[in-house]
Amino acid sequence: MKNYDAYVFDLYGTLVDIHTDETQPKVWKILSRRFRDHGADYTDKELRKCYLQEIKSDEAQIRIKKQIENENILYPEPDLARVLHCLFRNRGVNADDSLIAETASALRDAAMCHIRLYAGVREMLQSLKKAGKKVILLSNAQRLFTIPEMDKLGILDGYFDEILISSDIGAKKPDPYFYRQLFCKEDLIPEKCLMIGNDLRCDIEGAKEAGMDAFYILSGLSPAADKEKVRSGQKTAADYIQIGMNWRRIIKTDYFM
Repeated sequence: MKNYDAYVFDLYGTLVDIHTDETQPKVWKILSRRFRDHGADYTDKELRKCYLQEIKSDEAQIRIKKQIENENILYPEPDLARVLHCLFRNRGVNADDSLIAETASALRDAAMCHIRLYAGVREMLQSLKKAGKKVILLSNAQRLFTIPEMDKLGILDGYFDEILISSDIGAKKPDPYFYRQLFCKEDLIPEKCLMIGNDLRCDIEGAKEAGMDAFYILSGLSPAADKEKVRSGQKTAADYIQIGMNWRRIIKTDYFM
C-alpha cells in the first residue's frame, strides 16, 4: 500500500456497528410525550409527519442558501437542531439548546437497537497517530447524535485531528462540496489521503471524484447492492478492498499501513 499523510474515516459501518430504527411507533410516542411535557402539543403520528416535513424544508433551504453562495449542493444534509427548534417553535415554544440536546438524545435512545465499536478500532487509530499520520473523520451524521456517541464509545478525545460532520456542513457524502471542506480545513493534498469506508457510492466513489485513494470495507452495514457487487467480483472504484470487519486482523497483517 502507498504511504499516505492522512487517513480519512467514515464512522457508522466502518468504525462503529450501529442499528437504529426511527420507524418504530414507540419512538414517536416517546418523543411526542416529551414535546407535550414542554408545552408543544403533538400526537405521535402528527409529530412524525411534521418532523419529516421539516427535514424536507431544511434541505430545500440549504439548497437555496448554497445557490446564493454559488454552490450546487447535490446531497443536502438537514441539521436536526434546526428541525427540532422549528417543531417546538411551531407550537409556540422557544426551546433553548439544552432542551434541543435532551430531545435529540430522547429520539436517539428510543430508536437505538445497538451500538458498539468494531474490534480493534482504538488500537488501529492509535497506531496511525503513533506513525505520525493525520487521522480525520468525515461522517454523514448529526452532531447532536454523533459527538455524545463517540464520547461514550471512547473515541472522541485524542483520536482524530479533525471531525467533519455533514449536519454542520449542510451536505453529505458523496457530495463534492462536503469532500472539499476537508481540504479547506486541513493542509492536505488529495493524492496523499486515503478514504476508508463501507459504502461504495458515498465513501469510495465520492473520494475518488475528490482525487483521493479509497479503501473499501465490506461490513454488515454496507448497502445490499455493494455486497452483491463485491462478492460477485465486479469491478469497483476502490483501490483496496477488505471483506469483513476486524481492525485487529488488518493492523496485525500490516495490510492497512
